[in-house]
Amino acid sequence: MKNMSHSILIFIVGLLLSVQVMALEISEDSKFSVTAIYSTDYIWHGYSKSNGKGVFQANLDYQHSSGVFGGIWFSQVDFGDNRVFMGNKRVFPNVARVEFIPYLGIKFNLSEDWHGDVHWRRYIYDDDFFGASGDYNEFSVSLGFRDLVTAVIGITDDGYGKGGVYADYELIGRYPVTDLIDFSAKTGYVQSREALKFDYFFWDAGLTFYYQFLGLDFRYFQSSRMNTKNEMPGGFPAVEPSFVFTISLAY
Repeated sequence: MKNMSHSILIFIVGLLLSVQVMALEISEDSKFSVTAIYSTDYIWHGYSKSNGKGVFQANLDYQHSSGVFGGIWFSQVDFGDNRVFMGNKRVFPNVARVEFIPYLGIKFNLSEDWHGDVHWRRYIYDDDFFGASGDYNEFSVSLGFRDLVTAVIGITDDGYGKGGVYADYELIGRYPVTDLIDFSAKTGYVQSREALKFDYFFWDAGLTFYYQFLGLDFRYFQSSRMNTKNEMPGGFPAVEPSFVFTISLAY
């Protein structure tokens, strides 16, 4: 995609400017936010969506006082399909470079300590995923104890346009080390054999430093594949144990 970096900067700057205008129209009990992000890798559920490369990302989010929330996520992507050749000819000439995820959900409180949410996401790509549309839906339900432990069950419909319905399970823990530093960890299992040709177990752990609008995250990732079948040539290389650094600015 031509002038990708220039387009990304324009997009992020546009978000940062728009929040100043839209925030004026939001009630005091609701919250509108925008976050600009750079990460040294885009690891999602145990595999890289950026082929181990750094990416620019952005998130536009609105939280209503009723518990309803929604927004849109943006990121660069590289699924590896541009590296599949037959002789000297690229098999998939049209490949996705940008991911958009509009989302909508509602949060609810079960008691003073317990809370949860129901969440819908639509994964949309600017071009093809291994020669076909990769757009799909994901639905999830979470249950959390305070802000310390959260369990999530997700259902993916027609993952990456490959058909079928599959589930993923996550357990997320968080502990505030100080007022400015959090330790967090995540472990999960994804039944994605029909879409990605493999299931996998994954986990990560790291520290996040917060100061005013700035966030710095240092995280270790590891994953293990299982139940593989006829994996796509050149696609989704296994993620080696790695450290990822992420910097974010939130308003």
